[in-house]
Amino acid sequence: MKKLLSSVVWGFAFLLLLTANTWATSLGKFAPDHGCYIGAFIELDYNVQGDIGSYEALTKKKHASYFTYVGYGRPFPKAWVEKLKSHGAVPQIAFEPNNGLDEVKDDDYLRDWARDAARARVPIFLRWASEMNGPWTAWSKDPAKYIEKFRLMTKIMREEAPNVAMVWCPFAEPQGNIMSYYPGDEWVDWVAVNIYSVYINDGDVNRPAFEKDPAEQLRYVYDLFPNKPMMICEYAATIESKGAGLSTVEFAVNKMTRMYDALKTDFPRVGAIYWFSWDTIRGKKANNNYSFLAD
Repeated sequence: MKKLLSSVVWGFAFLLLLTANTWATSLGKFAPDHGCYIGAFIELDYNVQGDIGSYEALTKKKHASYFTYVGYGRPFPKAWVEKLKSHGAVPQIAFEPNNGLDEVKDDDYLRDWARDAARARVPIFLRWASEMNGPWTAWSKDPAKYIEKFRLMTKIMREEAPNVAMVWCPFAEPQGNIMSYYPGDEWVDWVAVNIYSVYINDGDVNRPAFEKDPAEQLRYVYDLFPNKPMMICEYAATIESKGAGLSTVEFAVNKMTRMYDALKTDFPRVGAIYWFSWDTIRGKKANNNYSFLAD
């Protein structure tokens, strides 16, 4: 009965969200009036391989949202969105211009992409070109052009896909250049940040990072935008450190507990948080295992 009631309540809330004249709350578009959506990235997790049912059975938690990456120039991910809808979850899409900002134009591709987003008939968090403050992205070199393209993306989504909420998301570090990329309040529905609790930086034992507090990394961006709903688009902590040659499960548990508990006590405007569940060591992409399903 409890499970059935939960399904009915979720279905009713989801229906209200889809049929309301406006999708905005007092805080912002799709923002919860209280509490926090939990989400995850599971598409590359070797333990579940993107299967939502398996992930939620293992974590024993119904998740409100999941995210994936889409390179600019690729089609709108219809099949993936339908998969989420079948589980009562909403998508966060990290839309990335990996060939640089010059290819981003008001053209048939972008208009069709936006119309496909509208036809999905589900709230969508669109995280456009995130981590722009980091030199590792292809869209970081020209803040003025970044702002121009972010505003263009917002304009087109508002014209073609009112079910899309625009998410602006720097990385937690470096901090000094973050505001130079901000498009302005009227162009941003949610402010966000990506944060990772790593045991050492870039696999280098001479660059320890285990004492960093993820809540304080969040606080810097949180305090800059007192009137915006906040999202943590990516968070994870090191389960295993390749560079240190260590299993760091206790470290991960401590950092995870610190972050999620802090949201309840110190950061009421954080309306969503996503765990990045992937073993980047096995994937040969980086130096950390972030999949807590591995332990």
